[in-house]
Amino acid sequence: TDTFSGNGTATAKYITRRVTLDNNFASSGLTVFLDINRPAGTSIEVYYKVLNQNDVNNFDLNPYVKMNPILAPGSGLTITGLTDYTSDMYQALNISYNDLTTGTLYNNFNVFAIKVVFYSSNPAIAPQIKNFRAVATA
Repeated sequence: TDTFSGNGTATAKYITRRVTLDNNFASSGLTVFLDINRPAGTSIEVYYKVLNQNDVNNFDLNPYVKMNPILAPGSGLTITGLTDYTSDMYQALNISYNDLTTGTLYNNFNVFAIKVVFYSSNPAIAPQIKNFRAVATA
């Protein structure tokens, strides 16, 4: 798994900008929607990191956490056509984490980032994504 900012064993990665929610909104869940082209021998993983508005630690030091794929019928399969995509969803609900310094438990967040990690057994072939959307949920 690729829980920090480096590529690890990945072919490539995409990291979103840090998203700060409106002052009146604290979230406890994230859902990511994306369309994926998966040539044979490729895969992706989706991760998130969060920060509560009361946590004074550096956001960049928090580890990424792997999201669960919620696969629709037919998605998650090998796609061979260059223009064939399946719509996938990744989700993390009831997100909580412990402050790295004090151990304080936070049950919601107002800052998040998403990382998509691309893997391939052949460096000349890589999975592709389009129509990426991330939604913070209460």
